[in-house]
Amino acid sequence: LSGDDVYLEALNKVVKPLLEEFSPKVLLLSAGFDAHKDDPITSMKLSLNTYINIAEIIAELKDKGIIDKFMLVLEGGYGPGLPKGVYDILASLVGYELEKEDWSASTSNVKSKGLSVVERVLEEVVKPYWKIK
Repeated sequence: LSGDDVYLEALNKVVKPLLEEFSPKVLLLSAGFDAHKDDPITSMKLSLNTYINIAEIIAELKDKGIIDKFMLVLEGGYGPGLPKGVYDILASLVGYELEKEDWSASTSNVKSKGLSVVERVLEEVVKPYWKIK
């Protein structure tokens, strides 16, 4: 039920710093679009902005030499977000500036719980093993 706001927090506080520290030679990304807000069989709330943000992070880290190679595998998605999402990710990876759709925000209760999970993951799972601030 989390929206773009919680995912962006997780991407910026957990995923991106881990990639920067680990500096993988190869990154494999499961690109599933069933988390899109318009997918008919899930209850997720992501707009295409989150998918674009993920692609922009990958492109940035590739340009900096942090990621050497990457591969995206299309996993799923059953709604109108799928074809546009695939296009948006590929366009973002090659540097196109895209118009972003309306932001998908979590309800305050979901946001509070989601951000709490991000902080708990950082403290209990990530920080004991990685040098992330």
